[in-house]
Amino acid sequence: MNYSEITTTLTKSFSDLNDNDLRSLNSLLVSEINDRIRRQRDAVRSQLKVGDRVIIDDHRCRGKFYFIEKFTAKSAVLRQEITNTVNSTGLAWAPKIRATVTLLKLA
Repeated sequence: MNYSEITTTLTKSFSDLNDNDLRSLNSLLVSEINDRIRRQRDAVRSQLKVGDRVIIDDHRCRGKFYFIEKFTAKSAVLRQEITNTVNSTGLAWAPKIRATVTLLKLA
């Protein structure tokens, strides 16, 4: 059964479903979506480790490289790679940022 058939069938039977049935259906869908996101996140995390150089798959971060400092449950703490910039101690540090693990790709 495809999406169109499912939505057509559901639309026709909404009046026959009580509130508890609709809540159960919603819970089932939310659970499935969360499981798929969790599997995707685990697949990406299995390829990455702390210290890896990555890019963020987002137009706002195009052309920037980051290093993974640590992982949290759903995201990673990153520090942008800075070139040709040195502070008074001889080191260049960018502020830390967070990114969803599913947006990370090895550079």
